[in-house]
Amino acid sequence: MRWMSRLHNHKHRSQTKMTPHFQRIKKKRFLMEVNKFLFHLLMLPRY
Repeated sequence: MRWMSRLHNHKHRSQTKMTPHFQRIKKKRFLMEVNKFLFHLLMLPRY
């Protein structure tokens, strides 16, 4: 049963390590979307 707990610990550690990375990617993507949106707004002809 010891290897089970070891596996679980490894899994948990990798998850905790990965989450900030994913959040960063999400944030980056979100910023890109916002920039695209703003760009479109600027490109729209104003009447």
